[in-house]
Amino acid sequence: MKELRLLSDVASVLKKGGVVAFPTETSYGLLCNAYNEKAIDAVYTIKGRGKESPLSLLIKDVKMAEELCEVDERTKKVFNEFYPGPVTIILPAKKTIHGVTYKNTNAIRVSSKKEVKDLFEKITFPLSATSANVRGENDLYSDLEVVRTYKRRDNTPDALFLGGTLQKRKPSTIIDLSGESIQLTREGEIPFGHIKQTLDE
Repeated sequence: MKELRLLSDVASVLKKGGVVAFPTETSYGLLCNAYNEKAIDAVYTIKGRGKESPLSLLIKDVKMAEELCEVDERTKKVFNEFYPGPVTIILPAKKTIHGVTYKNTNAIRVSSKKEVKDLFEKITFPLSATSANVRGENDLYSDLEVVRTYKRRDNTPDALFLGGTLQKRKPSTIIDLSGESIQLTREGEIPFGHIKQTLDE
């Protein structure tokens, strides 16, 4: 697992189909080019995760969202009020992505982490978004924890961006806007009631 300090090096690994452990606003995650099927499969292998648990996507902006999903006025309201931030939205899929699309939906998020936003200035594709911990283990909040986790494992990320230690936070709140009414999938950093109230205004 190569240790990286430059975002240009991270972008290079991602463009070549590699998987990078990278800090987000919630915890360290495993990033890869979401359009690269081998990279997506590698993420599942590294996490020890089954394909019944689809990955979500980190995206740059609403324009990228509209390439991947059906975006309605409710979704645009979430973008205006809560993005960038720890909210994941499940939407009807416009584009089918291996290991991501589930029951004709894609789950997307725009991260508020500066390093993630800066990384999107160097790439043109959406990224896989899943926590870097091995399935069943605790989330990882520092580059040192990532190193310790994968030191003795056969399947590891190709690279680790040295982003230091993160403040421990709840995971993103996941809402489902693929149907007529908003549904809560997971309550996280942002209270569901606050999101629902905003959409009902």
